[in-house]
Amino acid sequence: AAKHYFKVRARHLDVTQAIWLAAMLHQPTVEANSWRETGQINTQRVKLVASKMSHISTQKKEILMRKLSTINWALVNP
Repeated sequence: AAKHYFKVRARHLDVTQAIWLAAMLHQPTVEANSWRETGQINTQRVKLVASKMSHISTQKKEILMRKLSTINWALVNP
């Protein structure tokens, strides 16, 4: 999935890309088609997945959430 959607190996994904792929898991075809058609992702789902990450501090989660809000996902090749 990392190579298909982001043109990198999984170990080279940044945290936002990894979260997006995790967010797609509940409905991968639907999410991929929506991304391809609209150029945008389901940011609410991505934020939900990010908020459930237990291995990072609350402060780092807040920074991550702000970063997720500013990404222009349309620039990524769906």
